[in-house]
Amino acid sequence: MITHAQYGEDAILEGIISRLEWVTGDGFNQKTYIDIGGFHPEIHSVFYHFYKERRWRGSIYEPNRIHNDDFRWLRSEDKLHNIAVAGQAGIADFRIFSEGDSSNTISEKFADEKESAQGTPVARIEKVECITLNDAMDKHIDDFGLEPLVVSIDAEGSDFDIMAHYDFEVRPPFFLIENDPGSVWRQTPLNHLMLNQDYRPVAATVMTTLFLDSTSYYKEALGKIGQR
Repeated sequence: MITHAQYGEDAILEGIISRLEWVTGDGFNQKTYIDIGGFHPEIHSVFYHFYKERRWRGSIYEPNRIHNDDFRWLRSEDKLHNIAVAGQAGIADFRIFSEGDSSNTISEKFADEKESAQGTPVARIEKVECITLNDAMDKHIDDFGLEPLVVSIDAEGSDFDIMAHYDFEVRPPFFLIENDPGSVWRQTPLNHLMLNQDYRPVAATVMTTLFLDSTSYYKEALGKIGQR
């Protein structure tokens, strides 16, 4: 397949889904996703492949409006929300390095680190609405009538805070979350949090860890792959 994600996360996920199809007989059609920090509908997109090839549909949360027309053109059946997902609902400062920068962020710490490492200062700040992942999950289920199969979180420094305030009452089988580089088997705060919620890392790229709900049907199905 042609990968569209920044580090091949879509190819990794497609590989797992293809194997689950083989074991379960599920065609994996009509699945849904939540894409937090989606930025662009195709470039560096985890879900463009699944939208085009598997006809999955989902909710996108991206406060930057620069690619709104691209989403309407390329992924018109997704639900695009120009709001941020954060640990707390309310209004936040959205720090903009440039209109086309995918690292624009509500995290002051992340913005300071980027400026220090790359010499990229914040050009301006806008106020943006924030909701929690709990609220985003409820809205997604209202819109699509389905719980998401996958939640991707690429929130430029807010990823751990988002998950630390999630109640896990809805348990998507898969989470793709930006993590510390090379950290899949180390006890990072995110890994520790997810393990305490019975989510296990099953794959990782340079920047992203794929977690699987160890209590889900899909975990049992993946365990049967070697028996076929």
